[in-house]
Amino acid sequence: SLRVPSECGSVVSVTEGLTDSDVLVLAVPAGAHPNLPLEIMKNKIIIDVSNRPSSESFHQHNNIGESLQALLPNSHVVKAFNTLSAYALFRGIQQGTTAVPYCGNDDVAKCEVARMIRRLGFTSEDHGSIEQAKQIENIPFSFFTKWRLPVIIAITILTFFWILMFVRKRLCPLVDSGGDWTATSPEKLILQQTQHTLALTALTLLTLCYTPGVLVSYIQLHRGSRFCRLPNWMENWLKSRKELGVIALMTAAVHAVGAIADAATEHKDGDWRIYSYFICGIYSLGLMLVLGITSLPSVGAAMSWREFSFVQRYGGWWALVFAIMHVIFYKWDHLTMNLFKFVVIPHQIHLVLTLPLLTLLLKLLLLLLWLRNKCLKHGANVEESVAKDLPV
Repeated sequence: SLRVPSECGSVVSVTEGLTDSDVLVLAVPAGAHPNLPLEIMKNKIIIDVSNRPSSESFHQHNNIGESLQALLPNSHVVKAFNTLSAYALFRGIQQGTTAVPYCGNDDVAKCEVARMIRRLGFTSEDHGSIEQAKQIENIPFSFFTKWRLPVIIAITILTFFWILMFVRKRLCPLVDSGGDWTATSPEKLILQQTQHTLALTALTLLTLCYTPGVLVSYIQLHRGSRFCRLPNWMENWLKSRKELGVIALMTAAVHAVGAIADAATEHKDGDWRIYSYFICGIYSLGLMLVLGITSLPSVGAAMSWREFSFVQRYGGWWALVFAIMHVIFYKWDHLTMNLFKFVVIPHQIHLVLTLPLLTLLLKLLLLLLWLRNKCLKHGANVEESVAKDLPV
């Protein structure tokens, strides 16, 4: 490649480079830190970009950034840039929205590193003192930490409904028809029961995305303020809503494909309820696809907050309404006939509709004008009282 000497730096030795520079980027393994020319690196800003080994024992006992600061007590060590992928840097992937965490003991050194991060097109994220370097060093080794709880919830719900339908529909036909115990047919287990179980799971997960928001409104109303700390379980639930929604979208899409395959193998004479059942399912899945697409960082960044809030709020609630109607139209006879029949195991439709209908009922109560104004009035009174107590 063509080189322009006037635009290039001069080639110097390692010692000269360390001596003449005020900011040093240390890109060597942690095991080599004691062998560095520590005397030359005094009174400088040291940016440590190294990652820890993947061994669990090292992870539990070592803090690379803190150990490096102990080796260089007269220098200012800042842990940064170790969370960036070389592939992402080369391709320029998501630079505008990627946060680069950093930490250190010296404020001036951290400000210099923060400016460097912003000049590279990233967002700087201060994590405090050098003691927090261990948390930053663990970030590259994290594996779907935000998805663990939602996946566990989804698997639990899926397993519950699958066992419920297996016992009720396959092992205990006596509950519905008074017949004898019969063995289940494998083809129905593979396709029919699986896609029905996915439908029940998708509706429950979609409901769990909107239930905590309603419960928080009632908590705020009870406490008389919008500014109150929530329980830890509620905060974790709120933080998991996006992941729960994505899993609901995936299960609903798989259910739709399974329903098409199931309908292709069994002909039914259609009436208005069957057509309503299909159209409500299509509308619900379509709205969930819109919610899933707009939740992508690249798409959400191109929307204003008002646009994003409108799509997520109204689109989500209508997706839930259409999903409920989809189930009601499909199992209308089970909901309207034999209402007082006693059975040992309740029908899965009754179980799956309980939480969504309860969530909708609580939401409708919140939409009442007097209740909404009461909540806002309580919040305004608290804000006014707090403002009066603040020192001028």
